[in-house]
Amino acid sequence: MVVIEPEAFCQTARSQNCEAELDHDKEGYPLRVTMQGFEEPIPISRQLLARAAFEFASPKWLITASIEVVKRGYADVEFEERQ
Repeated sequence: MVVIEPEAFCQTARSQNCEAELDHDKEGYPLRVTMQGFEEPIPISRQLLARAAFEFASPKWLITASIEVVKRGYADVEFEERQ
């Protein structure tokens, strides 16, 4: 059994100088990470978060890799609200 404290995702984002909000009521994208200089938060999907358990991926790696992708400009930073 793999147990991951959801707050670990937020702590990792905060350690990268980002704001993080975890809302378990949001079905598809429960984690929102806001980077400095960006108006809109980056939505992190429940499916991506589940990879930490199912693929034994580090929560730290999942969040820092997502932040780095946006910083490098490989992701579209114009996100529409998803439920």
